[in-house]
Amino acid sequence: MKRFEVLNQLNEHKLSTTRAYKLLYGYQFKMKKAHFVKLRITIKDEKKVTAFLKFLFLFPIPLFLVKIFIKIAMKKGKGNIDQIPLSTKELIELASYRGLLVNVDAHDDANILIKTI
Repeated sequence: MKRFEVLNQLNEHKLSTTRAYKLLYGYQFKMKKAHFVKLRITIKDEKKVTAFLKFLFLFPIPLFLVKIFIKIAMKKGKGNIDQIPLSTKELIELASYRGLLVNVDAHDDANILIKTI
């Protein structure tokens, strides 16, 4: 089967995503599960606050605490949570995989790095 045909069948929902991936590449990729989340928060022009945050998040946070935080944040729906195009279950599943790297550049000169290990 040619790539074009596989992609057309996938677009028309005749094939599942895992079956299409297997037809295109010949193998299925399996991600490893993460167990911890590492946070690094830096605030420009605030050295004392940055030092305190580095000390506070010196050790990785267990993933089950992050999952609880995601559930609470998605239930309350405060801030820009409504702009996330994922459900709570999908977001928790995404955060469960090792190697996820999220770099947030805020408008108020704060930089947040989130990494799953």
